[in-house]
Amino acid sequence: MKLVYEDLIGIPFLRNGKDAKTGLDCWTLAQEIFRRQGKILPDFAHPGETSLIHKIFVENEDIGIRLDIPEPFCIVVFEVVHGYKSHIGVVLEDGNKFIHAWSKAGGVCIERLNSPSWIRKIAGYYRI
Repeated sequence: MKLVYEDLIGIPFLRNGKDAKTGLDCWTLAQEIFRRQGKILPDFAHPGETSLIHKIFVENEDIGIRLDIPEPFCIVVFEVVHGYKSHIGVVLEDGNKFIHAWSKAGGVCIERLNSPSWIRKIAGYYRI
């Protein structure tokens, strides 16, 4: 499936951000990408993105099917702080890159899963 997402690149990161004008967080970006595929990710009420991601992928194991390897348009979960799942991205068509909203990158960007910045932080892949 070819998905158009280039218009999302450069949107600012905003914790708890909900729209492209003011900014997106990593969960809301994933929601938008899945919406474009005709799939709905739950819209959790959350006090902060970090606790939301950990809660979803530790306490709500039924959010998706855990995968051994990435596949196009699965969610990749990261442990930015050891032992705490706090960030997600969406794996792209090639299975080697992911799109995410990241404060340190200035917003929505595409990076490689095997980059030194991310390879050791991967906590799992999930098909929704």
